[in-house]
Amino acid sequence: MRKSKIDNIVSQNLDSEKAFLIRPLTENFTKESLDEKPHRHEFEEIIWIRSGSGLQYIDNDKIKCKPRTFYIIKVGQIHSFIEGKNLKGFVLRFKDNFLPSLENSFNSLYSFKHAIFTDSNSLQIKQEDIAQYEAFFDLMLKEYQAPSEQFARISVLQNLLSAFLFLLMREYRDQSAVKIDLINDRNQQIFNEFLLLIDDKFKEAHDLAYYAKALGLSKRKLTEITKSLSGHTAKNLIIQRLITEMKRLLSYSQYTVKEITFLLGYEDPAYLCRLFKNYVGKTPQQYKKMVNVNFQLA
Repeated sequence: MRKSKIDNIVSQNLDSEKAFLIRPLTENFTKESLDEKPHRHEFEEIIWIRSGSGLQYIDNDKIKCKPRTFYIIKVGQIHSFIEGKNLKGFVLRFKDNFLPSLENSFNSLYSFKHAIFTDSNSLQIKQEDIAQYEAFFDLMLKEYQAPSEQFARISVLQNLLSAFLFLLMREYRDQSAVKIDLINDRNQQIFNEFLLLIDDKFKEAHDLAYYAKALGLSKRKLTEITKSLSGHTAKNLIIQRLITEMKRLLSYSQYTVKEITFLLGYEDPAYLCRLFKNYVGKTPQQYKKMVNVNFQLA
């Protein structure tokens, strides 16, 4: 592959010693003054906008920043700010391994992430609920800025973050009317494990049989679980993840369709083009042209 001519997507990461970061938002900026290129996230990011206005891209969606809103950006998604005006709020970043090892903490976090990212990247809250969320941000910021040798500093941050995420999860569940009592815990755990496995293996494993075997299930049972919890078949979820990655590569890199085919573990570009068109309604070339036009107009 001719890597020398390829403009890869820039990845943004946290240092190994900084698996957690919190800071206030920059109040006013333009795309030029910020000098930030679209970048792929290698961490979880939650942007809290209490007030003000702005514009940002999350993957290919141009999003207006609204007051009283959380913007939640998943690992692997591509993000960039365009502008901000009188913004008040916080940026919170963390790696999954920063969370405390409490029973069900990881399972609950992944339930939250995959649920909210499936529906939307944003969550708006009521005016009267602002204080409780900002109390967590203030506590986390104070602890984050404390001297590194302060007793139990990391443990306090971990547990504050965990409590904050559970609070946010409860808000999401209340808004989406998800009935926890109707969810079979074991099935939910399998579903979460399946989604994580897709994220890890979608470039090399395209066959449903691989995932079913890895989870110790039949293909039929795995599909029953995914249908009941998401409304999608297991195979469809694998393809959706593949299509999402194709969209990102077409939008933010100079890879050709042939090169993308090989990157995603396929050998036949024509097959992948047909698959993409069936799901998106456009060929990869048409999609790339459409995205480039939209970005130029933005």
